[in-house]
Amino acid sequence: MRGNLAFRIQTLGASLALALTATACSGGSTGDAGPLPDQIRGLPLMEERSGDDAAETIAQMHGQGVAPDESWVGFYQSGDVVARLYVSRFGSPTESGEQLTAMSNRIGSGSSGFGHHGTFLVADNQIHIVFGHGLVHYFYTEEQDLVWLSVNGDLARSALAEVLETEVDSIPTFQEIVQGREAAPEAS
Repeated sequence: MRGNLAFRIQTLGASLALALTATACSGGSTGDAGPLPDQIRGLPLMEERSGDDAAETIAQMHGQGVAPDESWVGFYQSGDVVARLYVSRFGSPTESGEQLTAMSNRIGSGSSGFGHHGTFLVADNQIHIVFGHGLVHYFYTEEQDLVWLSVNGDLARSALAEVLETEVDSIPTFQEIVQGREAAPEAS
């Protein structure tokens, strides 16, 4: 019981550290689900935010003015297993790509509370991975959308595969990512 409580406190702390206010909304929804799936790896969508509410949630994490008004945040959970999906729709693929690069640079500098930043390709799309706050985090662009998926480690690869609508075998393990990074200097 005590270990379970510690896990819950850690999960709560991670949510707070990410500046998420995961209190339930009346009716469990604050707007249009847009690109949010009804579930991720069997975890039901418990709460969704869109528009100004989603932009405000994202701004709490990054500071004002980062997220466009066309944004969505989904909170998925079953017991202690959680996933969060953030989607910010920018005016163009170029703009979402610029935001991805800026985010990657901030995270890569080590000042964000995330660590072990790596990248890999899935169907010619560069996916970033970081660890922090008790979760695995993936972020990438899809056209004009900047997408961030946070999920418990045991579901990470399969959750990303589901969100990307691809086979789980196309998602490398962290060990494969690290080995690829170590092999890269020899290949160049």
